Amino acid sequence: MTKIKLFQLRLFRTIRRQICSIDMIDIETFTNIFRLLNHVDRSIIEKYIQGYSIKSIADESEYSKAFVSERIYVFQNELKKEISKKQSKVKN
Repeated sequence: MTKIKLFQLRLFRTIRRQICSIDMIDIETFTNIFRLLNHVDRSIIEKYIQGYSIKSIADESEYSKAFVSERIYVFQNELKKEISKKQSKVKN
């Protein structure tokens, strides 16, 4: 398996875990983060969550695989920030 494929697989698993775990983030927070995305990012993230591969998203659009991967990575980091905020509130 190539490094890109491994990265994509790990990224998908992480995003899926973050989205699906009720203890980590609620649907309202996720929706608010998603709504703040611009049109391009929103369409990329939406397709990725639906199970499209990074390659197929890039092939269907005018964007490179690197650009698609970066947008997903940025979205994942926003989720991580919100999860960290929620976890720090629970600890306090």
